[in-house]
Amino acid sequence: MEVASYRYVTSAANIYLYKEIYYQTLDLFFVCTVDHWQAIQPQDDVAGIHLFERAEIPIDQLAFPSTRAGLQFYLQNTAR
Repeated sequence: MEVASYRYVTSAANIYLYKEIYYQTLDLFFVCTVDHWQAIQPQDDVAGIHLFERAEIPIDQLAFPSTRAGLQFYLQNTAR
């Protein structure tokens, strides 16, 4: 999959626990367009890829609060 274009959307702070250490991160959110989806494949750091219609995105099932916040920001601030 080749990214044809992208633009920054927002950022959200995140703290997560891994092996008894709290990590503070800053998650950056971008919107990307691709030429085609045929070659999309999960890699070693991704369990799977799921595509959803905008109204069907299961935001409450996302693991991190920062990811939910970033996606909600995008959905609330873009027209469809």
